[in-house]
Amino acid sequence: QKFVGRHRLASALAAVTAVLLIAAVAVSTWQASVAQRRFADLRQLAHAGGFDVNDMLSAIPGTTAARKLVVETALQYLDRLGRDSLSDPQLREELAAAYLRIGTVQGGAFMANLGDSAGALESFRKAIAVVGRADTTPGLKRAAIEAHINIANLATDPIQSLEDYDEAIRAADLELAIDPNDVETLRLVADAAHGRATVGHITDRVADEERMASREIEFRRRALALAPEW
Repeated sequence: QKFVGRHRLASALAAVTAVLLIAAVAVSTWQASVAQRRFADLRQLAHAGGFDVNDMLSAIPGTTAARKLVVETALQYLDRLGRDSLSDPQLREELAAAYLRIGTVQGGAFMANLGDSAGALESFRKAIAVVGRADTTPGLKRAAIEAHINIANLATDPIQSLEDYDEAIRAADLELAIDPNDVETLRLVADAAHGRATVGHITDRVADEERMASREIEFRRRALALAPEW
């Protein structure tokens, strides 16, 4: 009381500052909560529109146009989420996974799709952009690896696919150096090695084909040893 009495102005300023700091923390917490709820709502809407409805329509003949409209609408919601600066790696992981799923529906290689290869490539590149370089989790890194494999699989010229296959293998090797028992990464890098070996076969690069085929066998054996049910 004596101190406050002697330093009324300074004490008043300190009190105001404390109140403002508390208010700022409260507002920040509230905004974060609102952002989380908004993300959850948009995520559910995009999932329901892009995946659930698409899966239901895919079993019905003559619904291609409707499926395209559903996917386009889901992409709009995902793009709105992507424009936000997502600092939470878990949210970025979910968004990247959603772009990967949309890409496979649009024009994923070796599976039934809507025939939109250009749209698929764009979605896969968006997944890589979401991953970014900061605060990456193993799940985010796997998403980037998968996106590079999907991009390589859609290359019209086998030589053009090499860069993405090699990037997928490089990134997977780095992750496996940290966790050699990461089954999901082993499966992905086996797929990348298979694609790389196929390019070697098509372009008559026998040494490359043999080296990558051997690596694929190694990766698949390690994955099977860790997850025999696969």
